[in-house]
Amino acid sequence: MSLASPPFAGTQQGGKRFPPRFDAARVWSRSVRACAVPAIAIMAASCAAVPRSAIELETVVASSPLPAINGLAAGPDGLIYVASIARQSILAVDLEGQSAAAVVSPPLGIADDVAFAPDGSMVFTAIVEGAVKRRSAAGTISTIATSLPGANSLAFSPDGKHLYVGQVFFGDGLSEIDLEGRIPPRTIVTDIGGPNAFAVGDDGMIYAPLFVKGQVARIDPATGIVTAIATGFERPSSVRITQDGRLLVMDGATGRLVMMNRDGSDQRDVARLPTGGDNMIIRENGHALVTNMPDSSLTDIDLVTGQQTTLMAGELGFPFAIAAGQHQGRTEIYVAGGFAFHAVDGRTGQATDLARPLVSPLEAPTAVSVHGGHIVLASDLLNCIQIFDRSTRRFVRTIDGIAGPASAIERDDGTLLATLPASGQLLGISGEKRTVLASDLDKPLGLVEEAGGTVLVTESGGGRLVRIDLETGTKTVIARDLGTPRTVAIAPGGTIYVLDTAGRRLLALAPDATEARVAKDDLPIGLLMQPYARSGGLAIGGDGYAYIASDVRNALYRIRLQD
Repeated sequence: MSLASPPFAGTQQGGKRFPPRFDAARVWSRSVRACAVPAIAIMAASCAAVPRSAIELETVVASSPLPAINGLAAGPDGLIYVASIARQSILAVDLEGQSAAAVVSPPLGIADDVAFAPDGSMVFTAIVEGAVKRRSAAGTISTIATSLPGANSLAFSPDGKHLYVGQVFFGDGLSEIDLEGRIPPRTIVTDIGGPNAFAVGDDGMIYAPLFVKGQVARIDPATGIVTAIATGFERPSSVRITQDGRLLVMDGATGRLVMMNRDGSDQRDVARLPTGGDNMIIRENGHALVTNMPDSSLTDIDLVTGQQTTLMAGELGFPFAIAAGQHQGRTEIYVAGGFAFHAVDGRTGQATDLARPLVSPLEAPTAVSVHGGHIVLASDLLNCIQIFDRSTRRFVRTIDGIAGPASAIERDDGTLLATLPASGQLLGISGEKRTVLASDLDKPLGLVEEAGGTVLVTESGGGRLVRIDLETGTKTVIARDLGTPRTVAIAPGGTIYVLDTAGRRLLALAPDATEARVAKDDLPIGLLMQPYARSGGLAIGGDGYAYIASDVRNALYRIRLQD
């Protein structure tokens, strides 16, 4: 199976929807099991034979080694291993060297949590598949447990003899699994309120944050008895046991970091962290090391003084897509960062939060466009489109049930258009009415409106750019042999620009031309390529620059347009 189907559907728990975290509880209906085709195998056909451009690639936001990150673990080699759902990778992080390298790459690395077995092998939750996998010291990956929807958090008992996994968002429960994968998972308890990143004490008990209930609970893995020991949290995301045996609880929605006894008594606030914290570990020096999704950061917390030291951080979350607009007389670049939504000053590179997960309606944006006073966000992860008001900086509307939108734009009359690569359709949305405007498209991704009632759509499966008449649905091929075109934009002078992610090129097409020239090659893009090009972005600013979002380097660049 693949991500080519609608990735998520609505999930409810106790009569209410899960809050945004992924940013919400919606079930990914298909897995990435067999999508291990390297991006290099999808290299594009060449465009018209013209000399390659030597235009300089200018840095707007510098590269960051960390994308939006989730679970983490200290490895036996002294490195920190972090999981990134957005980047679909598990990274080995060298804090001293300020570097990170993928040890499990896309699409197999779409993990939420990691842990190390006594023999040094690494286990991780394959949250999309609902499975747990094991990576040997030699790098071989095997599946050791399946049929665990929302497999999210996992931890070993202190003696290393028991491995437990928690299901959150797409399922709800705790199970014990066999490290060798010979025995099916043993269900401990279900429907307890979303056990997120938990810890196992030397007393054999599991101490878990119940994300949906806002509680911390003690769970007996032998009997399944659940005892609430602390309440009053909004979205508790992680519980750890300190070196003196106390519990450390992180609330991702409020940023509270709270110390307490194992029975919930003697609570004290240790620190107030930025919202969006996902997970943490206790380091050998007794400090906590915390991951933050929108800040792409690892932060050290002194549990005695509460002092916070950011060790590594990024600016963009994970840049799935970008769009450009004018704000207070300057070009502003809007970044759909998966677990983040930022505005970047096109001249200075200064990034500003527009919305953060857990504390806003933000729904894991993977696409973005601008129309007048609105920013349109789409999530192919959560099957929705959101409208964000640029003046008030607030969400004004969310449209659910859109099956995996790759792009979405707004028209002057307020109707929305969206490309749906799984079904090969261009969809029109007006109020509650949804109309298929064009079908039989080959993985349609990029979308931009022209004057006169037509739109341009990139067909990433066929390497084509097509023009679609919105009244008749008539399709006309404008250009072929574009490689794997992910997105399209039109410059003020009329030149059409297409980002070929597999070919790592920016292509330019004159208004009346049928062949494209290479405007810039060797771009640092093309990381997520299965089942279609899902990351890396292009936007044309009003300042004469084309902006490129690099999914490979987690950075933002620009080049001066020549038309």
